[in-house]
Amino acid sequence: MRKIVVACIKGGIGKTMVSSNLARSLKRLGFSVGYLDADITAPTGSEAFGLEKLPDWELDAAANGGKGAIVPYDVDGIQFITLASHFGQAPAVLWNEERKIDAARQLLQGVVAWDNLDWLVLDTPPRSSRRCPLGLKPRPCCRQTISCYAPSPSV
Repeated sequence: MRKIVVACIKGGIGKTMVSSNLARSLKRLGFSVGYLDADITAPTGSEAFGLEKLPDWELDAAANGGKGAIVPYDVDGIQFITLASHFGQAPAVLWNEERKIDAARQLLQGVVAWDNLDWLVLDTPPRSSRRCPLGLKPRPCCRQTISCYAPSPSV
């Protein structure tokens, strides 16, 4: 599975629009695509995909070596997971950077039962530091990763 990470230090600049359109475009090209709305501060992926109500998380107890896993929701053939299903559309989650990274990393590494993806598109939360989003660095779990950064003006 190859990953595309859409990230920016600033919020509200269109990461969700870019990531949802990337997922749709890859699907139109014939790829098997997953979409992870990991933006804990404003999980709006469900709106970008036109969902009127948040999908409930379904658990597969046999997945992940018997530990269980979340089954992605199908949106027009795209495997879809949003943190809004767990926290709500306007979460009041006050987590530091490390907690945000850890929650997203868990969704990437075994907690979701992705089904044979070619591409996984990640919509990430805004970053208050200049570190790499989700701690992604060249290492075995992150090979074939494309990071897309939206520039934000200096203040």
